Amino acid sequence: MKKVIAIMVVLTLVLATASKGADSPKGGSVAKGEGFRIDVPTFDVRLKQGETQSIAIKLQRGESFKQDVKLQIKAAQGISIDPAKVLVKGSDIPEVQLAIMVPKDAAIGDYVVNVIGTPETGEPTSVEFKVKVLAMDVVPAVQSEPGKSAAEPMRKCTAGDMNKSMAGCMKTCQANMEDIAAAKAAVIAAIAAIDKGDTATAKIEMEKADKLLSNVHKGMKENMQKMPCSNAKCPIEGKLIDRMDCSNELTRMHKGMKVGFCCAACPPAWDNLTDGQKDDKLKDAMPSKD
Repeated sequence: MKKVIAIMVVLTLVLATASKGADSPKGGSVAKGEGFRIDVPTFDVRLKQGETQSIAIKLQRGESFKQDVKLQIKAAQGISIDPAKVLVKGSDIPEVQLAIMVPKDAAIGDYVVNVIGTPETGEPTSVEFKVKVLAMDVVPAVQSEPGKSAAEPMRKCTAGDMNKSMAGCMKTCQANMEDIAAAKAAVIAAIAAIDKGDTATAKIEMEKADKLLSNVHKGMKENMQKMPCSNAKCPIEGKLIDRMDCSNELTRMHKGMKVGFCCAACPPAWDNLTDGQKDDKLKDAMPSKD
């Protein structure tokens, strides 16, 4: 029975790590169902100099939490966020769209964005996420493919590139499974130590399990970054994309596929489509079978 409990603990932690964004500590009331958390992007938001990107942050409300929440968003100097203050009413949809703007002369590097949520009564809470600013593209003269205009870049990805990428993903998945198995063993060892009254050993084993599960989260993040895009063209603009260079802010997941876009304006447009419209757009955006 204890082994079953230990396994369930590990699986619960893994699923929570894999399925949720980064959450704030609980705000509002500590009573069950009467608090809230702020959910922000798990992965770094990546923008190039001169770009603007829309992201969503969400309030996770307890079942009994009906209060208005004031959100204050503070970005590190060098980038800007709009809006900087938002009132999310208790009757509103608990999701807020933010626009992150990076000037053309912004310094390359990481910027921290802090989100503070203050309820009408109870404790405020806060959470941070990072914005990574990359160098602006310098567009060189490109050679076009036969039958293509010079304005369209040549497709860079080859079958060898795809195989190499998938092999890297499989290797990371195998490492994740090994870490999960080791974490399960550590939890079982911790329970056995508690039964013997050995709290020191139990603490060491639980810290080991926590570290291993953190490695799993990191591995999942790496897999998402390595995964090539399923489509060869942007489903919104119809332009060719580099399937092996799909940055996270220019992608969306759709029915198990990683869909890539050509510019920052396309993902929000994609989000407004129905599933049927997305399927129709992807038909013309998939790689040729020739």
